Formats: sequence, structure tokens, C-alpha cells
Amino acid sequence: MLNKQIMNHPTNLYYLYCMNVQCQLSIYHRMVERRVPFTAENLVKTHICSCCKDEMISAMDIEIKKVMAEAISRRVSRKDFLNN
Repeated sequence: MLNKQIMNHPTNLYYLYCMNVQCQLSIYHRMVERRVPFTAENLVKTHICSCCKDEMISAMDIEIKKVMAEAISRRVSRKDFLNN
């Protein structure tokens, strides 16, 4: 039932954050977020912080990188096991 409710409320916005510790707009200082429409174009586009000019990132991007790193780590561990 919950999944049907979630599917009926599409995501319209994509939230991006600056991760630069030295930037005054980053999550470490003012936690300023940029809201952009949730489109395929925005998902693949590089978004830049207006203050420090570093690349902005979303929570979704962070989770994807984390899962990918874990998958790569498991693949390497499996290869090492097979080589023994």
C-alpha cells in the first residue's frame, strides 16, 4: 500500500548541495540547497556552486557512489578469493 502512495506522488525537484568545506554556502556552513527540476537532463548535468564554483552533489549521488564503491569492493574481494 505504501509503495502505491509513493508512486502516486512523483518527485518534482532535485536538491543539490555544495560539499566544499571552505565555501560559505556549503552544507558545512549555511546548508544552502539548489532546487532544480527532476529531469533526465538535470541528473546528468554538472551543476556548479555559485559561490565557490565547485561541483554540487545530491544526496542521491552520494548514495549511488557509496553503493558502487561497495559493489566494486565485493567484486575485488571475490576475485582475490578465487585466485587463492
